[in-house]
Amino acid sequence: MALIHHRKPRPERLTLTFRREVAAGAVHLRRSALLRRMSVATVIAMLMFGFAESVFFAVLDGLGEPVTFLGVLATFQGVGAVASGVAVTALIGRIGEVRLLVGALAGCAVAVALCALPILPVVLGAVMVFGAALPALIVSTVTALQHRTPNRLMGRVSAAFDLATGLPYVASIGVGALLVATLDYQVILLGMTVGLAVATAMRRCGCPLRTTPAAPGQPPRRSRAPSCPVRARN
Repeated sequence: MALIHHRKPRPERLTLTFRREVAAGAVHLRRSALLRRMSVATVIAMLMFGFAESVFFAVLDGLGEPVTFLGVLATFQGVGAVASGVAVTALIGRIGEVRLLVGALAGCAVAVALCALPILPVVLGAVMVFGAALPALIVSTVTALQHRTPNRLMGRVSAAFDLATGLPYVASIGVGALLVATLDYQVILLGMTVGLAVATAMRRCGCPLRTTPAAPGQPPRRSRAPSCPVRARN
C-alpha cells in the first residue's frame, strides 16, 4: 500500500457550521428519488433493528433457554455475517447494490418472522439469515450513497444519512425494552416483520439501478434494469 501513488484533487475548503453541512447533505438525499426512498426505508429498518436489541432476550425465554444461550445465537449470526461478507462484493457486481439492498431487507423480514416460532433449529437458521443480511444491507447502502453522491458532498451526505438513521435506532432500543415488558415477544416480532416488509416494499417500488464503473475522473454511469417498471429520477 505504501508504494501505491495516487493523485487526487485537493478538496474544496468551505467554512460552514455543522448544521449547514448536515443540511446540505440532507438536501442531496431529498433531491435524489432513489436516495430519498433508500433513506426512508433504512430509517424504518433501523427502528426495527433497535427493537431486536431487547426482543431476543424474550425469544430465549420462549425457547426455554437461559440468557447465556445468547452467545450461541451470536455465533450463528456471526457465521452468516462472515459468509455474506465474503460474497457481498461479487453480488453487487452481478445484481447491483440496490437490488442487493432489497434482498437484504427481505431477508431480515423473513428471519424476524421465523424467530417468532418457538422451535430452536428454526430460530438458529433465522438468526444465521439475519446475520447474513446485515453486511449486505450495510455494504449496499454505502455503495449506493457513494455511487450517487459527488465527492465534494460525500462527507455531508454521510453525516446526514448517519444522523437520520442513527437517532431512530437509539430511540427504538429504549422503546423496544418497554414493549418487551408489556407485550408478548411474538407480537413484537410480527410488528418488526411488518415494518421490514414495508421498508422492502418502499425500496422495491423505487427503480433498481445498476451502476457501471466509470473511467478514472468520470462520474459513474447508471444503466436501468430492463425489467424495472418505475422510472426513478437521480
